[in-house]
Amino acid sequence: MSDSHRTVNRVDLHYPPFPLEFGVQQVKGCWTVQARRVAAAEIADLVARAARQTIVVLDIATTSFLDDDYQQWAPSRIAAHQGVDCAVHDFGALATGVLGLSQEALVIQSDDLPRFLDGWYPYELTLVGLAEPPSSPELDEIGLAVGTADFTRPLLPTLPGCHLFSSGHDDTHLWMESADPGVAAAVLGRQLALQGLAALVEVAMPGPPPASTAEEGTAEEGTAEAITRMELEDKLRTTVADPPGDLVAALLDRSSGWAGQFITASAELVTIGLTALPARRRLGDPLPGGTDLVAIYDVAAASWQFDGSPATG
Repeated sequence: MSDSHRTVNRVDLHYPPFPLEFGVQQVKGCWTVQARRVAAAEIADLVARAARQTIVVLDIATTSFLDDDYQQWAPSRIAAHQGVDCAVHDFGALATGVLGLSQEALVIQSDDLPRFLDGWYPYELTLVGLAEPPSSPELDEIGLAVGTADFTRPLLPTLPGCHLFSSGHDDTHLWMESADPGVAAAVLGRQLALQGLAALVEVAMPGPPPASTAEEGTAEEGTAEAITRMELEDKLRTTVADPPGDLVAALLDRSSGWAGQFITASAELVTIGLTALPARRRLGDPLPGGTDLVAIYDVAAASWQFDGSPATG
């Protein structure tokens, strides 16, 4: 089993992590979130709560599970490996040549999503959330709508019984639609927590080895160092809480889009500079300069506050 893409989303610990980007739009009762620098496993618990009872996994692409011929395992085999019970729906010809649909759809309990995603990395993941398991015809209708979507307008209203749609490509682009406005605030809050985590990892790790040492080091030494970094991130993860929902909601009242990157960090305090983004900005466009406010995380108190004072490095 290969896991060559597993470290793509990990922080490059000797350089500042990529800035977070987030934007949300509301159209006819559907809140559409676009975000960068957040991977599926990092928001699995948020998605599970927003999905209510049932999640249908429509598409998976990964190099974490490959057979001897380097072909990806079927989604049902991945679920079995992860110890997750599921019902399997075969899309048949509907999935042939269609982006965004695997041959199999998995119907799982929403609470099982974190376990399903634990310990491996899907670089493509598309799913929907429903209040109850859909019928076979409803699954085909959902698959057809997703497979033919052009994303020029919200997709969620066309999906029978669904109140959540989520599609992620690597950690570079998350597209999420929800009938619940609180989902957008939860995603932005998690992005802030992940940026705080990246800062604490940066502080905890020693500097990079000299270039000559790095060149002479063995592949085994490099792997051991990478594992140590991942273990450190996992260890520190519990020290960074998500910001309270009311603070994030106030942030979104001020602007529907934000970019952010940590400015200073110590083992006790992290500051993240936040810049409001123009409405309807395209994700990935050049970021504007300046800082509109600072998010401050107190590690010991596990508390956040937002300060409107200008940021200093």
